[in-house]
Amino acid sequence: MPFGECREGYKFKYQDVQRMHLACCGVFDSGCSRISMQITACMRIKWSNLHILTSRKIRKDTSPVFRAWYKSMNAETYPFVVRPLPYEYDALVPVLDAETLTFHHDKHYKTYVDNLNSALADYPELQKMSLPELLSNINSLPAAVQTAVRNNGGGVYNHELYFDSMKSPVGQEPSGALAEAINRDFGSYKQWKEKMKQAAVSRFGSGWAWLVTDRDGNLSIVQTANQDVPDLEEVIPILLIDVWEHAYYLQYQNRRADYVDCWYGLINWRKAGRRYEDVIAGNNQE
Repeated sequence: MPFGECREGYKFKYQDVQRMHLACCGVFDSGCSRISMQITACMRIKWSNLHILTSRKIRKDTSPVFRAWYKSMNAETYPFVVRPLPYEYDALVPVLDAETLTFHHDKHYKTYVDNLNSALADYPELQKMSLPELLSNINSLPAAVQTAVRNNGGGVYNHELYFDSMKSPVGQEPSGALAEAINRDFGSYKQWKEKMKQAAVSRFGSGWAWLVTDRDGNLSIVQTANQDVPDLEEVIPILLIDVWEHAYYLQYQNRRADYVDCWYGLINWRKAGRRYEDVIAGNNQE
């Protein structure tokens, strides 16, 4: 028996309710009918019931990807702010010097934040959406703002993850479940480094190389151009490397491969491991 239905005749099952709650904010899980961002206008569900059901069943009945989006509902919204680095500007020396990091964070990243806020200034309906929600629904946004959100929203998202994925160079290596998954999916940590370097160095022009996982914990390496992000409804980012020239040129000039080789020593494997373990833990609850 359906829990509710919309004017178009789509009938909602009991287990669809938590998906609908998020869909009302413009974010669609793969198991939810992609109706429209104005879905609230055609729902026949009491909001009191909806909130009770979502709070009770969200952790058990949904995928890790969906839970990540659900959490993002309480994430930062417009106006977005420049997040401080989680370390001092000289903390990554000698791999990245203070001048490079200051220029990268205080100039480039800040510009993306400022431009994203400017792009959303005249769209109050979009100001309620978190950054992941905006990026996962680019094609549903007003046409006039799509490119600005893709470029600047992606710039904010990518840079925040990039800065948060590094720490002082201490020679740390992956451990625990993530290390096991790297060995399983790439053969060894050494082979992963080789494949990650190939993805980073071969990225023509500007872009990013990512280590991502699907909902089942299977790892893969992907490239994105410019400030694009991977399909965040299908994969969860674990870490990434910025191969825009502004990330390394002051120190390495055109030697991107040298920058990549040194970057491995900056990876905060503890944080990366926690991101991966959260996916595994969530999947085991289903």
